[in-house]
Amino acid sequence: MELIYCIELPQYLEQDPKRVMTLDIETTGFVPPQDEILSLAIIDGNENTLFCEKFKPEHTTEWPEAQSVNGISPEEVSSCLSIRDYADIINATLAEASVVIGYNHYAFDLPFLAYSDITLPPETPVIDVMLDYAELNGEWDEKHQGYKWKKLTDCAEHYQYQYHAHDSLEDAKATLHCAKECARELQARNDEQEADIQFDKNLIGKFCESEYSGSADFSDYHHIPLAYTTTEDESHCIQVEADLVECSMNYLVDNNLVHQAHYSNLQVIIDQELSCLDFDSLILPAKEIIHQAAAYGYMER
Repeated sequence: MELIYCIELPQYLEQDPKRVMTLDIETTGFVPPQDEILSLAIIDGNENTLFCEKFKPEHTTEWPEAQSVNGISPEEVSSCLSIRDYADIINATLAEASVVIGYNHYAFDLPFLAYSDITLPPETPVIDVMLDYAELNGEWDEKHQGYKWKKLTDCAEHYQYQYHAHDSLEDAKATLHCAKECARELQARNDEQEADIQFDKNLIGKFCESEYSGSADFSDYHHIPLAYTTTEDESHCIQVEADLVECSMNYLVDNNLVHQAHYSNLQVIIDQELSCLDFDSLILPAKEIIHQAAAYGYMER
């Protein structure tokens, strides 16, 4: 199962929106198989409902905490069929999907469905909007060393989408809306980044032409050479590079990275470094670099 980004969604919608499917489930709890699915909704890229049913759990008889959230009571589903009774229909529906979208479905919905014998074809890509929105939202989770996951309600509120939360069909529609908005925001961010990269390249290109009478080397955006010198005894090489992917200035001794200055984004590295490139200013930290290199054992003191 391939996990892809929201930014790829528009091409699937353009090819055939009827094969772009978004799903959402409501459950009796958080951990399958002891907890079970109570409802499932699947819509296409035009928000047409392809499947929407409630189910009677096979062994769970009450779920008060979940009921207080999703509003589905044991009495409401007492005469419903089991989700396994619909497995063939659901699998046949999902088999037609070109991509399947969900919110936290990579770690939640899809594993729950798998316990009910409902699986996607291995070649079907999936989009988990929660993961994309977490990165766009940018709130760092120090404990888990990643972007903090946000609820669908938070994401929908950010994109000014109003709906009745914790209803499978309503959640599926909200998820599709958020996926489209994330795609637009990611594309805008990429366009802005491309513009910044082009501006960076122009600045670096002009510097290299003026300082070295030659062209800049942009073959690797992680390693763009800016300056090169040696220690006074010429026994060690000192290099300065720009990394336009990680937004950093890298200082190396004998090809070993010994110092790295990080910047929050490309615009900051433009303002603080690349807009005023000067050979002497690039080499100025050399003494500190040599000190660090000696401390790391890359060269003799």
